[in-house]
Amino acid sequence: MRSTTRQIVFLIAGGIVAAGLSAAAAQDLKVEPRHQPAEEALPAQVKFGMPGELVIDATDGRSMLPTVDRDLTFKSRRELFEWAIEYLNGQPVYDEQKKLVGVQGEITQYGTLTRVDERTREVQPVADPIEAILGGKTGYMSLEGENKCIDEVRCGKEKKTELPTPPGVKLASLDFPPTLVSHAPGGRTACNSANSYCIRGESWKTNWWFYRSIGAETQQKRGGYRVEHYFCWKWGFIPWSCSRKVGSNELFVDATYFVQGLAGLVGFTQSRSCRNCESVKHKFWSIFVTVTLPGPSIGTACTAECEIKGVCGRHSGFGPEGSAFTTTGAGSHNCG
Repeated sequence: MRSTTRQIVFLIAGGIVAAGLSAAAAQDLKVEPRHQPAEEALPAQVKFGMPGELVIDATDGRSMLPTVDRDLTFKSRRELFEWAIEYLNGQPVYDEQKKLVGVQGEITQYGTLTRVDERTREVQPVADPIEAILGGKTGYMSLEGENKCIDEVRCGKEKKTELPTPPGVKLASLDFPPTLVSHAPGGRTACNSANSYCIRGESWKTNWWFYRSIGAETQQKRGGYRVEHYFCWKWGFIPWSCSRKVGSNELFVDATYFVQGLAGLVGFTQSRSCRNCESVKHKFWSIFVTVTLPGPSIGTACTAECEIKGVCGRHSGFGPEGSAFTTTGAGSHNCG
C-alpha cells in the first residue's frame, strides 16, 4: 500500500473506521431517537485502501467535502492519469503496448457529502465526489488546452456524451450484443405500512465525455436518522455548513455488478452498511476507459478484464419507526 500522507493532506485529513453491522444485528436495532444541538460540519474523512479503493466517511457531522480553490489544469491525459493515481488512489489501466490509457477505482461512501456555494451561500449535496474534486472551484477542468465541464451542478452544462473505448484497449475479451435491460427502476422509494419510515434506493450507470460511474446507494428519506444542513460562517468569515442530528437508523446496500460470460451473466456483490447515517453507497468509476472487473477472479470467461454491464441494488433500512426494503437496477436484468 502506498503512503497516504500526501493524498490525505490534499483531500481530507484523518482516517476512518468503517461503520456497519450485520443484517441480523439490524433486527435488534434499539437505539432511542436523539436530537442534538446545532454544530459546525467537519470535513469528511477519507481512507486509501488497496490501489483503486477509496472509503469516505461523511457520518457524525463530517459532511464537508474540501475541494481545491482553483480549477485543475492538465497539459495531457497522462498528467491527469498520474494525478488521479496519486490523489484519488486510482488504479492505472494499460493497453496491450503497456501504455497508460486510463484510471479506475471504487468508492464506498458512508453518509452524505455537502459543500457550500460561496455565491449563493447554499449548502449543496455532493452527488459524486470524483466529479466534485476534478471540477475544482467552478466545475470546470482544463485538459490539453480545453476547458471541460466536469461538475454540471456548478458549471450548468450538459456533459453526457458517449465515451469511445481507446484504440488497442481490450477491456473484455467477449463481444456480445447489448441485450441487457433492467426490469427494476433506477430509483425507488419504499416505506413501512404507517408511512412513517422511508428509504430510497438508487442504481445508476453513467457515461460522460471522459468519466464513467456505476453503483448503488440507499438513502434515508423519512424517519430514522437525518442531518439537517444549513449555511453558517466558520470562524466568522468562511462560508460553511452547520448541521443538527436527529433520530437513529441502520442502512444497507447490496450492489451486484454483472459482466457477460459465455453461459450468461455473472454477478459479483459488494455489501455495505452503516448506523446513524443519511446514506450508504458503493460504486466503481473510471476515467477514459470502461469500468471493469478482473475476469478470472470472478469466474468468467474473460481472459483479463470484463466490462461491467449493469448493477442491481438491494436496499434496506431500519429505524425506531420500522423498516423498509426495495430493489433497483441499471443496465442489467433480473433485478427484481
